[in-house]
Parts: sequence; C-alpha cells; structure tokens
Amino acid sequence: MMSKLSVITINFNNKIGLEKTIQSLFSQTFTDFEYIVIDGGSSDGSIDVINKYSNKITYWVSEKDNGIYDALNKGIAKSTGEYCYFLNSGDYLSNKDVFWNVFKNKPSEDIIYGDVSMEMDGIITGHKLHPDKLSTYYLLTEVIAHQAQFIKRDLFQKFGNYDLKYKIVSDYELFVRMFFKHTISTKHVPSDIAVFNLSGLSNRKEQLAQINVERNTIHNIYFPKVLTMIYHSYAKLLHSKFYKIPAVASVVKVFRGFAFYFIKPKAK
Repeated sequence: MMSKLSVITINFNNKIGLEKTIQSLFSQTFTDFEYIVIDGGSSDGSIDVINKYSNKITYWVSEKDNGIYDALNKGIAKSTGEYCYFLNSGDYLSNKDVFWNVFKNKPSEDIIYGDVSMEMDGIITGHKLHPDKLSTYYLLTEVIAHQAQFIKRDLFQKFGNYDLKYKIVSDYELFVRMFFKHTISTKHVPSDIAVFNLSGLSNRKEQLAQINVERNTIHNIYFPKVLTMIYHSYAKLLHSKFYKIPAVASVVKVFRGFAFYFIKPKAK
C-alpha cells in the first residue's frame, strides 16, 4: 500500500542538525509516511546518526552529489508516496501534529502549502505567512518556502524535477514552472509547518548576487517582459524620495495593481 507521504532529507556534514530534523519527524502523531535520507558523503559523524535511526529510515545513501538539487532529485527517484515533502537537515517540524493537520481532511490538491518560522542561532527571528490565493505579483516578488510545501509525486513525473542549472533557487523555478506552465491546484493550510534554519545556502549574504541572477533568469522565462520592468521600476521607486509623496505613492500603487491584474504569465 502506497504511503501518503514521502519525507526527504538531504544532508552534508551537519550531524547535529540532522538529528534535530529526524527527532522532530519521528515525534509526529501522523505516521503514514516513508523517510528517505540523501547524504552527500559526510565525514563528520552524520552516518552514525543515520545508523542510530536506521530502523525507521526507509532508504538512505551517502555518496557525493552535484549539489542540493541533485540530492533532492535522488530522493524523489526513491520516493513512492502520494506526496513528497522536503525537510533539510537543520530544519524541523513546528509541532507534533503538523502532518496530521495537513492530511486529516484527506486533501487532493496538487500542491499543499502552509507557513514557516525562521530561526538563526537557535532563536526564532520571524514568520513567513503565505497567502491563500497565489497571484502573479506574489510569485514574481515572493517565494513559497519549500519547507512549507507538499507536492504530489506524479507532478515530478509529468513536469520534471529540479533543474540543476539553478544552484540556489531551483525550488522557486520548479514552483513557478508548475504553477504557470501547467494547470495545477493549490491549497493553503494557515499554520506553521516547519522552522527554517537561516544558515542555509540561499540565505548567505555572499550568495545574494547569484540569487538575483537566477531569479531574473526565471522571471524572463515565465513572466512577460513588461511585467518584470514594472516590478523592478516599482522596487526602485519604493526607495526613492518621490515615493514619500502621498499622491505619487497612491498613483503608483493603483497603476501597479492594474498592471498585474491585466497582464498574465506567458504560459498556463
């Protein structure tokens, strides 16, 4: 019988974070899931942690990979559940009833997503609340945290896995690709799913330039050029002295609203 959920954790030399992740997972009241761990060839004792919980792990491997998205794709290839959920080492579930709250009403949507909290050095620094309805403007300017998403496994079979040419924001590209290029259904569960550790790759300041390059590439592929021009112009205007003039701010907001309402993505 197929599990409802495949949970995939990737790890590289983060044994403390890995055990924290595993402990949060196996404290769940909902147990209809399989667990897959993809380790990138760790040498810090992570394998000892994996062996400690091996009787609860459905599949694991430790070998060199080509980055985080290659590791995630390996996990997808080994998964058999109806939905896939990605919880990287160092991240952990918000409470013991997370999975139960998501699946108790037997959802059928292609992608289910909730909200996340953010943590730095053991301290919760904020919360990211996602909207019930996803607009073009939201997906141009924001990211649905992958720790908040439950994705039907057959979507990967139909539409492809994470694109390895994106080193940092391939999860963003995947979501935008599925949402704009294909017809999928989504559901927002308005509760915290996980605590997101901000020390990850995509949150390092030195990676911001690469993030911007990759996101701009994605924008150019999936969004009309006029829309991205409006967005970037609006972003610059927000930080200008002219935006402090109430009349200017009001006109700009109205124009932006009309633009994003009438101009649609390139493909659906």
